[in-house]
Amino acid sequence: MLSPAMNRRPPSCASRLGTAAALFAATVAIASAQAVFSSLSGAVYDPLNGLLPNAKLTLTNDQSGAKYEIRSDSTGRFQFVGLPPGRYALETELIGFKTLRGTLDISGQSVQRDVRLEVGSLQETVSVRLSDPAKPAPAMFRGKQPIVRTSIDAGTCNAAASAGGIGGNLRPPMKLVHEAPSYPAGLSASKQGGDVVLDARIEADGTIREVRAVSSSHPDFEAAAIEAVRGWEFSETLLNCVPVEVQMKVIVRFIAE
Repeated sequence: MLSPAMNRRPPSCASRLGTAAALFAATVAIASAQAVFSSLSGAVYDPLNGLLPNAKLTLTNDQSGAKYEIRSDSTGRFQFVGLPPGRYALETELIGFKTLRGTLDISGQSVQRDVRLEVGSLQETVSVRLSDPAKPAPAMFRGKQPIVRTSIDAGTCNAAASAGGIGGNLRPPMKLVHEAPSYPAGLSASKQGGDVVLDARIEADGTIREVRAVSSSHPDFEAAAIEAVRGWEFSETLLNCVPVEVQMKVIVRFIAE
């Protein structure tokens, strides 16, 4: 039953050392391969520390161009796995919030990084036509009328977000008082047109406190646009039941026809 040709002598010392060396090399190779990859995890927050579910996160490897895309889970948390070492660009997006872009280095270890998104900005375009006859503004936008503030429905708000609950409950503002820019007299006589781009800040109470020109084709157009926008008023912008500031881009087009 036993083959007489089989070598039943114990392995030599050299053989045992060779086998041990091979096993050690294989173990080191496996450990090294596992150490090459790492993970990136964290949570996405709004400005009031509310967690943001369903935010889109994209990692792009600067060297290879490889992209990894996930979304934050129902609790606002996320995790990338199997990431080779390198420098990455991270982009985080969610409707109603500003897209956040940044970079980070991953060098084989697990990385913890939380992300905080700011409330997105608004944009409005106003056209002022020289040839248009004077028209009364709609009733809701006429003059400096008293503002009727809307009440906050506690059932639709999430005040618990400030304590680390689910956030992102955003209610945008509504314009309550509008003032149309006047066409500058000197430029209307020469039938000159132009554009003005403004950055404005709507305060937590809905008033405009800060307006600055980003670009302007004429100082008189700029002055007329700024004066009008400073008179606008809005309802409160609410984030998780809390009034917050919001940025607004305004484009004013003076059209001579």
